[in-house]
Amino acid sequence: YILATGSIQEDERQGKDLKEMLRKVPFLAEVEGDALDQIVDASTTATFSEGDAIVKKGDAGEMFYVLSDGQVKVHNIGFGDSRFEDQFLRPGQWFGE
Repeated sequence: YILATGSIQEDERQGKDLKEMLRKVPFLAEVEGDALDQIVDASTTATFSEGDAIVKKGDAGEMFYVLSDGQVKVHNIGFGDSRFEDQFLRPGQWFGE
């Protein structure tokens, strides 16, 4: 599963799990109370199959993803003339804008 902005049905357990996962993201770690509840309320889960392209180079950045399960391969990474090796993201890591 990958988390992206959107709407979510109220599910107390899922909300609690999401809060715990979001607190592991460094820049969200200290967000508390109503602010964290608003982020949870504005979140949803998305499931991708192996090999699915989640984001393509050049796409407008509209989502922020936190990986809760599985693995994501970041491929074709580059900026200007710089090129970087593929990266693999695992649960608790994030990508997007």
